Formats: sequence, structure tokens, C-alpha cells
Amino acid sequence: MGIKMILVLLAITYIGISCSEVEDDLSSNLLEGVWVNSVTKTDTLDFSVKPSFTNAKNVFQLKRGTEVNRGYEMPKIGNGYYEYFIDGEKIFLKGLIIDIHAGKGYLFKQNIGDNAFQIGSFAPFDGNQSVYEFVRVK
Repeated sequence: MGIKMILVLLAITYIGISCSEVEDDLSSNLLEGVWVNSVTKTDTLDFSVKPSFTNAKNVFQLKRGTEVNRGYEMPKIGNGYYEYFIDGEKIFLKGLIIDIHAGKGYLFKQNIGDNAFQIGSFAPFDGNQSVYEFVRVK
């Protein structure tokens, strides 16, 4: 293997990495804003947040509201900040405060013309479905 072969392999690797970053940036820009569960209207994903405690570039906040637990009003399970990475029709998540996902992939299909997307159930959303649709509200 000569120097030319090594240079070709490095170029292919660089192009592959660059293309995936462009795709991820495009998806991130298309998701900007606030999205609500289209059926229950109870869960919200906010992609416009930029929490000061992380340098992560792709972050959203899941807002599920509160519930009374043992006499105390507490955030519902799943509330919090998530770092994400989109690869094709999968979204990979990492909780920024408590990570129970460990980079697990979930279904993700974005309908750009409809301002909607479908996402696999990564939190105990209301409705007990395996896939949920979210629509842009802001």
C-alpha cells in the first residue's frame, strides 16, 4: 500500500465525516422551535433551548408537566434535556442529567412539508404508543 492509497482512504474518510455533519446540521436547523404531541397535546419538545451547563450542539428539552407524587408536585418522568444525533431514520439520544438511553436509537421520520415528525417512544408519553407524532407550534 503506497502513499497514494493512504491519501485516498483519508480523503474518503474526511468526505464521509463532512457529509454526516452537514446532514446533522440540516436536520437540526429543520427541527428548530417548539413541537407538541399532535394527539394528546401534553408533551412538548423544545429544540430552541441552549442550556448553559453543556457545550452540546444538538439539544432539546422534553417538557411533560408535573404530577403529585407522595404529596409533592414533581416533574413527570422523562422531563429533561437530551442531546441527540440523527442518522437516517433513527435519532440517538443521551440524557444530559440522567442518561437511561445510553445512545439508544429510536425511529425518527421528519415530514418537512407538514411541519411534523414521528419519533419512537423514548419516554413514558401519554397514550401508550410506540411512535408519536409531534407538530411545530413555534
